Amino acid sequence: MEDVASAAFWVAIVASGVASACFWAHLLSVRLVMRRLPALSYAEGATRGGQGPVVATFERNGGATGLATLGRYGTFATWIALAALAVSLIARW
Repeated sequence: MEDVASAAFWVAIVASGVASACFWAHLLSVRLVMRRLPALSYAEGATRGGQGPVVATFERNGGATGLATLGRYGTFATWIALAALAVSLIARW
């Protein structure tokens, strides 16, 4: 049973590394976009040039449809790591 516990422990370590990599890739696929809102009247606080205020929004990259599923893969790898750690602890007893 010690071999099973050791193998499950290493599976959990690898799965947590994969989960971290997936979550980082998912996070880095988001970009910050600065957008200018439509012009407002002087009474509403517009600038003299007639330009509206600039706001920052988070958006996904246009062609990054495959990267959107990395969050799900990271969650799945986290559950695998949790299950492998549980197997490792139970096998140690």
